[in-house]
Amino acid sequence: MITVHDKQFELYMTEAEIQQDVNRVAAEISRDLKDKNPLFCPTLTGAFMFMTDLARALDFDAETYFVKYSSYSGMSSTGKVKSELPFPQKCKGRHVVIVEDIVDTGITMEAMLEELRKMEPAGIYIASFLFKPNSFKKNFKVDYIGRSIIVGVCSLMFSCKEEPKFDIDLIVGKWVSGTEYWRYDTDGTGVTWDEADDVHEDEAQAFKWEFDPESNRLNHIHWMEMTQEWTLPKSYTLKALDDNKLSYKDRFDSTYTFNRVL
Repeated sequence: MITVHDKQFELYMTEAEIQQDVNRVAAEISRDLKDKNPLFCPTLTGAFMFMTDLARALDFDAETYFVKYSSYSGMSSTGKVKSELPFPQKCKGRHVVIVEDIVDTGITMEAMLEELRKMEPAGIYIASFLFKPNSFKKNFKVDYIGRSIIVGVCSLMFSCKEEPKFDIDLIVGKWVSGTEYWRYDTDGTGVTWDEADDVHEDEAQAFKWEFDPESNRLNHIHWMEMTQEWTLPKSYTLKALDDNKLSYKDRFDSTYTFNRVL
């Protein structure tokens, strides 16, 4: 048994099995698209690692442009899919591969497909590491699948502790840890700075943030002045949030704790 995000899991796939599935998907894509100069559009933040492994396994160079579509706006679900990093204009006339970590109901993907079709690509393909066939509600085809999983199997694989629930409204404001400051605004944007680097709030780095209440994931994506792009996605698991304390863990199990600036 292993513990991830306060849940107990039995091992479902070994590292070798994951790599085997990635290699198979890469071989299928290489066979079909190597000579078509495809543009890969992985979705942030979930498909980041899958795209990294996939690019290593392809037998050609993978031109990549990250996109981000979400039904969450800042603190809660809007019920509508919005684009935060849309497909680039270079999709026109290109063979485009949308890369996902998992296709579940297909609702978000359907909205992405609708937007991409308007750009008149030469072809559209979907590659997903995981696919939930008994949750899928749409009619489009997932062209490349690493592994199909049955949702009902999960209850036999692990016993879950009840996830804590957070009032994400409390995150709005300014937080400090040592010399590092973070400010979260109500519109899903914010800024961060470190006074140890002689940087202050008026020179701070901008970022966007969103919260997934189902997984307690707090996601950041930062603005890079040099490239003039939203990039550097980071995802954390929220561990504590109240009037005075904010705490979360990254994927390496490092904990970050902040106190509210009053």
